Amino acid sequence: MKKFKFLSTYFNPKKMVRYKDINIIISICIFVIASFLLGAPVGRSKVLADKGIIGHEDYKILNNIPSDEVTNNIIQEIISKECKVIDSSLQCNGYESDLYYTNTISIEGENGLTKNLYLVIDLFDINKVFIDEVDPNFDPRERFTIENFPYVENSEDYLLRFASDTLYFQARPFGIKEKHPHVKKEEVIEVHYQSLLPDFAIDSENIDVEDFGNYILGQLSIGNHNKIKLKSYTLTFLIGVLFTLITIIVLWIFFRKNGLIKKFSEYYNIAAITSIPISIIFFILLWFSYQLIYVYIFIFSLFYLIVLFKINSSEEII
Repeated sequence: MKKFKFLSTYFNPKKMVRYKDINIIISICIFVIASFLLGAPVGRSKVLADKGIIGHEDYKILNNIPSDEVTNNIIQEIISKECKVIDSSLQCNGYESDLYYTNTISIEGENGLTKNLYLVIDLFDINKVFIDEVDPNFDPRERFTIENFPYVENSEDYLLRFASDTLYFQARPFGIKEKHPHVKKEEVIEVHYQSLLPDFAIDSENIDVEDFGNYILGQLSIGNHNKIKLKSYTLTFLIGVLFTLITIIVLWIFFRKNGLIKKFSEYYNIAAITSIPISIIFFILLWFSYQLIYVYIFIFSLFYLIVLFKINSSEEII
């Protein structure tokens, strides 16, 4: 009976005024939980819509790393450093910060095209970087540029950087498109360990020499998908919590002078109850099209405006 009474309020918006005095903490929780739930279908839909890394032409170099003596020795040297993420930072056995290691793997591709994969291990104190006291030893935007890696016909340059805070991959140096319009522009992906790849490791426990390229490719793909999901939850939080708050503030300012309810907390509580059926409907629809999330705020605002108009135009508060 209580459930039916609660549902009936949505068919007679004036009855929502009964919820104006609920604890505002409950209302805040309603908006936050709803935004979190909406993030799940948005993230999944965006991941499915993403063209992805595996299969992308620029990342195939990681699948095509040759298994010859020279290449295997280079990879084995990297693995022997036993690097793994500890406390959100890449750490290698026997090395402190300020490590700067580099090597190159050359891959003969189709049609005589040579692909050079530059491998960099760049360890530094990430806490100091955040307060601008220390710069990375190898900053791609300063080091992996067309000036430092000039264009050579039938040759392409790639960068794979294992930094203290991120896993970084880049196809073609910065600035190559501006100086050589016929060449594809650079492709870049940077994945932070802390939020996206907390278990990343390039050590003998996790990978073999033969699996090096496929492992890195898989980690980039996982990190990219996690990045998409994180952005999706951020988006739904902005829309479901912050944008709704702005809407509530605007309508509170508009109605409070002549309306029957005056306090901001009352407007916020009513808005939270108003949002429940809208969030449920959009939770279902977003599994089919994540772009509908951009419509959410308009539907909420319209329904909320109708509710406030019904309440504030009544002769008495029910």
